[in-house]
Amino acid sequence: MFHEPYQFQVDLIAPLRSLAKHFQSTLATTNWGAADNWRTNIFAGMEMPARFKITHTRPDFAIDSVVVANRDVAVTTETVVDLPFGKLVRFSKDVEKRQPRVLVLAPLSGHFATLLFGTIRTLLSDHEVSVTDWANARDVPLVQGHFGMGDYVSYIMRFLEVLGPRTLGEGNLSTSAQFYFVGSMIIQPPLAMVNEQMNEFQLA
Repeated sequence: MFHEPYQFQVDLIAPLRSLAKHFQSTLATTNWGAADNWRTNIFAGMEMPARFKITHTRPDFAIDSVVVANRDVAVTTETVVDLPFGKLVRFSKDVEKRQPRVLVLAPLSGHFATLLFGTIRTLLSDHEVSVTDWANARDVPLVQGHFGMGDYVSYIMRFLEVLGPRTLGEGNLSTSAQFYFVGSMIIQPPLAMVNEQMNEFQLA
């Protein structure tokens, strides 16, 4: 429901954004001599209004290769699980020795998981890396329903089931609570889940 006001705000500030970008391009080609520190400070000050916009275009991870054991190894990106509100994306590479699996849990904070490419690239040197690639809510049809905390946890558990046991978790402050919750669900599932599993066992 807030997409229209956000878009209106972006459209309203568009002239200021264009002016800030133009001012930055001018400052980048000039030299103020002894007062050049003022130029760099003003350039930095124009950075915020120049970037003030909503990005709807998802950038690529742009990780084509990494260094493993002092050699370049090609990296391919594949979608392992594709669900309405998110995907499990795996970064595959051809290495001789099996490496520890790690799931990078991207936050649901309005930006794309591709902003974590630096973390993913670093982990790829000595880990098998996968990442949660959440969908932009505005692109999900209403027929898919809502996406709450329970759905979030269900997605993570589904991803971990696909990745298998002994999968490590990598997150930040905004995702640590979800990881702890998923961990507690795996160690001691709720009674309702146990009863459901028992019913399935009896039916089988």
